Amino acid sequence: MKHIYSLFKTVLTAGFLLSISQLKAQNPTTVTQGNACTVVQDFNTTTGGFTTPSIYRDDSYSFDWTGPATNGEFVSSSAPTVAPYEASIISPVYPNTALDATIDIGFSFTAPAGTLYRIRVIRPNIALGTADILALTSEGPPVNSDGTPNWTALPGTSGTICLHLLDEDVHPGQNLRYEFVFYVPSLAAPVTFDNFALNANAPAPLPVTFLGIVANREKNVVNLKWDVASEENVREYQVEKSIDGSTFNKAGSVTAQNKPIYKYADLSANGGTLYYRLKSVDIDGRYKYSPIIKLVNNDSYSNLLRAYPSPARTQVTLQHKKLNANAKLAVCTMDGRVVKVLTPANGASNTVIDISSLTPGMYVLRLENANGKIETTSFVKQ
Repeated sequence: MKHIYSLFKTVLTAGFLLSISQLKAQNPTTVTQGNACTVVQDFNTTTGGFTTPSIYRDDSYSFDWTGPATNGEFVSSSAPTVAPYEASIISPVYPNTALDATIDIGFSFTAPAGTLYRIRVIRPNIALGTADILALTSEGPPVNSDGTPNWTALPGTSGTICLHLLDEDVHPGQNLRYEFVFYVPSLAAPVTFDNFALNANAPAPLPVTFLGIVANREKNVVNLKWDVASEENVREYQVEKSIDGSTFNKAGSVTAQNKPIYKYADLSANGGTLYYRLKSVDIDGRYKYSPIIKLVNNDSYSNLLRAYPSPARTQVTLQHKKLNANAKLAVCTMDGRVVKVLTPANGASNTVIDISSLTPGMYVLRLENANGKIETTSFVKQ
C-alpha cells in the first residue's frame, strides 16, 4: 500500500513539535503512455456513481454533471474566484480485472493552459475507516517551491489521456476507486472531465450503496462525510454512534436529497474512541446499515498540512484546506516566538511563504482558520 489514511496530528507543546507520520509502500508507481484504455463511463445518461469532490480530500472544489445529453460530462462550473485552485472527482468502486500489477486508465478533458493533474488508485476500507492508496501518478504537492510542476501537465487545453500504471501493490480482485485531482492555475476556463476509461474487460461498478465514510474531530464535534451510489426510495440517513462498537444509539439524521455526498456534525462527541455507522431508511420503513468506522484520534483519513520543500532556501508552499476569510498563518521558531505573520487568500488551498530573511534552522507553521481551529507543521530553512 502507498499510504494508510490514519492521522498523527502535529502538536505544538512547550516548544516541542511531534512530527507527522505516514506509512509508505516500498513499491513505486511507474507511469507510461497507454494504448489499451476503453471508455466504461461516458456520463451521457448518468453520473455513473462518480462523486465530487472526493471525500478523501477537504481542500478541493467540486464538479457539476451537465445532465443527460449526447455528450454529458462533469464541469467545474461552480468553481472558485481565486486561482490557483484544485478540483477533484472520484469514481465508484470497480472490481479490478486488469493484469497483475497493472492499471490502464484514461479520461478526456478541457482545461486552462498549464493545468496539472494527479490520479490516485484507492482501496477503501470502510470498516476500519481507512483508505489504502495503492498507486498514484505523482508524489507530493502539485507545484515545487521554484514554481516548476511536480504533478503531470495536461497535454494541451483539450484532449484524451490513456495511461498504463505499473505497481506491485495492485492485484486482480481488489475493489478500487479512482480519484482525479486537477491543479488549475487560472480562471480562464472551467475544467471538464469526461469518458472515464479502464482496461478493455473492466466490469461495471459494484452495486454498493455506501461508497465511503470518513470522519474528523474538532474538539468535541465530529464531522462525518459519506458518498452514496444509489438513493432510490431512501427517506433519510440516521447516524448512529457507539463507544464500544457493539451498542449503537441514534445521534441524528439527515434527510435524503438525491445528492451524492452528505455531511453530518455530531455536536456531542467526546474525546475517546468512537464508532459510527449509517442506517439508510427507505420510504416504506425498510432499512440497511453501512459498515462501521472507528474514530480513534482526530481523523479517520488524511487531513494534513503539507509544507514543501523542506529543507528550503527562499520560500516554502503550505498546502492546506480551502480557507475562508480571516484565516491567519504564523511562522514560529521552535521555542514559540512568532517571526512572520501572513493572511492567506480567501478560498486558497496553497499559500506561498517567503523565508529568505529567516536564519537557518527548523520552524513551525501555525495555521488558524476562521473557526479557531489550529493546525501546525514544520519545515527546515537552509
